[in-house]
Amino acid sequence: MATDKASDLALLQLTAACPDVATLGLEDIAPLEGEPVMLVSNPLGSHWQVTVGEAGPIWDFFDIGERLQITAGLLPGSSGGP
Repeated sequence: MATDKASDLALLQLTAACPDVATLGLEDIAPLEGEPVMLVSNPLGSHWQVTVGEAGPIWDFFDIGERLQITAGLLPGSSGGP
């Protein structure tokens, strides 16, 4: 539906429901600093990686808006992941 290359984001829409797929709900608020977070990534198309950490402060990321700092490890090539 839409992309933003500067932010490395894409918005996708499914044309039909996927009854055999579990979905995650989105929260309307960011986690508080110190709350646990889990990161699921697929670095460079390898096997899925799951790391855990804590939420940090929200900070202004250059000219593209606010971002949440986290302590969970992120491997190179994971941008655009869930």
